[in-house]
Amino acid sequence: MADTKIDPIGDEYYFRPLVHAERVADGLFYLSAALSLAALLVSRTSFPILHEAIDIVFPISVIAYFCAMLVNPSSFLSARSDESSQEFPFTCVR
Repeated sequence: MADTKIDPIGDEYYFRPLVHAERVADGLFYLSAALSLAALLVSRTSFPILHEAIDIVFPISVIAYFCAMLVNPSSFLSARSDESSQEFPFTCVR
């Protein structure tokens, strides 16, 4: 019988959280896009409260999207490399 290697960081520890984080970032992107269009289409004179709310929420969503895209690859890549290096039987001096 062949030895089967089990990936300790497979679906549960790396891929599932990464997919979830990417979905959150995608949602923030679409929210930002919708708010940018709404800011153009909503009249300031007809709907002043809605326009003001869009003016407040739009930059917050863009900043949140930027932070999500900045944090996602770096945090998950470092977790993946740290866990992968533990699979080797030898130790590396860093």
